[in-house]
Amino acid sequence: MHNPYGGGPPPGYGPPHPQGQLQQYPQQQPQPQHAPAYAPPHGYNQQQPQQPVANGQWGPQGQAMQPRLVGGIPLERTEKVLYFYRASRIYTVVFGLIMGVLLIPAFGIGLLLIYGSVTDRSSGIYCQTMTNKRIMAINGHGKVLWEIRWEDVRGLNKVVGRRYEFGVRNAQGKKLMFSDNVHIVEMVLTKLAETPMLREQSPEVQFDSYVN
Repeated sequence: MHNPYGGGPPPGYGPPHPQGQLQQYPQQQPQPQHAPAYAPPHGYNQQQPQQPVANGQWGPQGQAMQPRLVGGIPLERTEKVLYFYRASRIYTVVFGLIMGVLLIPAFGIGLLLIYGSVTDRSSGIYCQTMTNKRIMAINGHGKVLWEIRWEDVRGLNKVVGRRYEFGVRNAQGKKLMFSDNVHIVEMVLTKLAETPMLREQSPEVQFDSYVN
């Protein structure tokens, strides 16, 4: 082709390739792909997969969860709380202290009342508890005053008159009684004792893990 401006052929123009021949270009080899490398942010901890544990709670794999507590007492793996009552004994303690001070001259009766008020947290029932496994009376320090499993209950006991109490007795005839919130205790305890199926079918109620 003639270039009207003189000189050689126009830029980029060349003789045609021979038939069947194409200009060869070097082929680029694919580069291996690598995952980007980076350091995790400071304070990042990889989470372990979680799995359910026997008591119904969740925790990191391979780590056992602490047992649930009711009034400071550990619950068993399949145990659920069906009745819980937190008794307020402040009035009992205050009344005992006041009367104790007034009755100190009366042959030492006042001293007995003061002693009973001071030790009430150890001897008084602060938490009444019924579960699908057992019945418990818990003191103000989170210790069991008495407990009995349902299979060991031999009967129900009721005391009326000046003092209203309701509870159970064991094979030896020992009475284990509650004296607070008794009308509810009687209703719940009677149903759970007479209909064992309710112990597993009834939903769990709210309860305190510790005695405050």
